[in-house]
Amino acid sequence: MILIVVVGMLALQVLLFWGYVLLVERGSSTVTRGVLGTALVAALVVLALWLAFVTAFLRVE
Repeated sequence: MILIVVVGMLALQVLLFWGYVLLVERGSSTVTRGVLGTALVAALVVLALWLAFVTAFLRVE
């Protein structure tokens, strides 16, 4: 279970990092910047929900 948590966290961190890189590198147009910014915010929300779920699950276990 802990391995799944660690892999999931690493995958989300990689996605966030590359999303930020793309936002900086290709963020010349407003549409691209808006889409990538929205994707980053969504990824952060998913990360927060994932952390809450994992914390609750580990407390139950």
